[in-house]
Amino acid sequence: MSGFLNIPSFICARLGNTESRFGLTISSGLVGLLFVTIAGIYITPHFTAAFHGYNYSLLSNSPFDFSSNNPLRFRILLPLLGYLLFLRGPLFVIVPILFLWLLFSAIYHNYRRKNYPGADALLFSSLVAFSCAGLIPIVAAGYTDSGTYLFLFLAFTMIKRTGWSALNFALGLFNHECSLFLLGPLLLYHYYSHQKDVPKTARFTMYIIFAVVLYGAYRYIVAQLTSVEYDWDYYFANLGKVTNIHRVWRSTFVGAFFAFKLLWLLPMYALFLTFKAKEYLLALVITSIIFCTFLQLLIAYDITRIMCLAFPAILLSAERLKREFPSEQFTRILFVLILANLFVPQFLVADGEIIPMMPWPIWWALN
Repeated sequence: MSGFLNIPSFICARLGNTESRFGLTISSGLVGLLFVTIAGIYITPHFTAAFHGYNYSLLSNSPFDFSSNNPLRFRILLPLLGYLLFLRGPLFVIVPILFLWLLFSAIYHNYRRKNYPGADALLFSSLVAFSCAGLIPIVAAGYTDSGTYLFLFLAFTMIKRTGWSALNFALGLFNHECSLFLLGPLLLYHYYSHQKDVPKTARFTMYIIFAVVLYGAYRYIVAQLTSVEYDWDYYFANLGKVTNIHRVWRSTFVGAFFAFKLLWLLPMYALFLTFKAKEYLLALVITSIIFCTFLQLLIAYDITRIMCLAFPAILLSAERLKREFPSEQFTRILFVLILANLFVPQFLVADGEIIPMMPWPIWWALN
């Protein structure tokens, strides 16, 4: 048993050798590639765009051809990048996978830059890679969620660099308007990270407002040129009529559970610790991320996918727990939790339907 728990230390030593040989940036890229590969074995990947993925792939053919209707035209960023990289049409499914690779790499790189041990940085990447935030982009070919998660992760992790944080939030907005739900938590996190410095947070707020206004102007211009089905009216038509709430409430907690499964224990315990230590502002940051993510269920119904937006709360909670335990003990606890989480079967809940996400070897054996 002790040998099993020493696996993180063994991994840490190997990562140290890799970083010494190739440098942190290249090593982070290799880690990201490793996680994309393992995640693609843990659940069966799909490579043919369908549903929203198909519309994104069409948009990548001609992002600014307003003669054709596309319900996702406001979510322009990744289709535009696909167009510029000549990954258009059927090839567009590669773009979200590239951003998933960048996301996993960025998480590892960030925590190594914070002087976390290599094993811890690897485990923090695992928190996203083996949750639905990392798995759904592999299953839902062409969906651009991985781009949104990358930009929002950078907005949170670069919070001390106000301009860069605001820029990444703006990029997240242009990729998907759901980024707006983390606007409030991001401002709170800035206030917390800058030790309640009101003038600095006020300046950051102005940057964020500028990003929102810029995105609003883009939506307004596009709306004058073509009809876009998924506009504000589409999403808010039933707000206040409890139509969508009635549609999803029976499966809300099941769907939310499968977004992170056992990893929900991290924010639960972190909130206990923050209240115990009277760290109320950090508790508010973590709670606001989860609460604001839940608010999406007022206007949408793909529950598990929606709840993935709460991934910053998972990472921040793990950071708080790391301060509570000796380094080696924390690493072992997180390692056991992630490993146990892998053995919980993975499902996706959307519109009351529970869809199994089957490991690739099992899918291959059955087909």
